[in-house]
Amino acid sequence: MDLSIEQIKELNSIVIFGAGVMGRALKMCLESKPFDRRVSCFIVSSMENNPEFIDGIPVIDIEFADTYKKDAIIVALNEKNLPGAIEILYNHGFENLLLLNAAGDEWSNIKAVYFLNNQDQCYIPFKMLPESE
Repeated sequence: MDLSIEQIKELNSIVIFGAGVMGRALKMCLESKPFDRRVSCFIVSSMENNPEFIDGIPVIDIEFADTYKKDAIIVALNEKNLPGAIEILYNHGFENLLLLNAAGDEWSNIKAVYFLNNQDQCYIPFKMLPESE
């Protein structure tokens, strides 16, 4: 099932599958205005090349994530990695999956909502070129 902003607001627990660039960006968006949600953990298919924590949030190998099998899992990956991730999750007994495709409209909407509500933190100062005489 594709993820919607309304679904995010109703989740009791935020669990993200994927601790790469997109998973971290999703965490940043969801823990800011207007969502103000706390991510419980990241689940990964392998701890290889992954830290144990991201900003104090645990990164858990799927082999040790049984506690979260009943939770909705936000699968935050690019389109080419989604099918493999879905198969891995289903094979480990995770069935309540919310898909967030990096190229999809919902991810664009989440980023837009984040930016609109956090413009003061997103501002990047720039230098003006001197006026030519």
